[in-house]
Amino acid sequence: MPWHDKRIRREKKEQQRVIAAGQTDREQMTKAEARQFTFHAILAGMLIALVFSAAWVLFILFCTQVWFR
Repeated sequence: MPWHDKRIRREKKEQQRVIAAGQTDREQMTKAEARQFTFHAILAGMLIALVFSAAWVLFILFCTQVWFR
């Protein structure tokens, strides 16, 4: 169990120290990469909204044409 393992606790503390010191090994995205990432995230959200909207329209059509007749 991880809460009993001192090694895991030590590793987490070391990671927190590294993050607090700003010594992460991650690379910073360029402006073009950040713009592209944002664009694709918005596009994915719009696609999900489109799918839900289409399902809602189909449900309304089903209700008016089949269920309530």
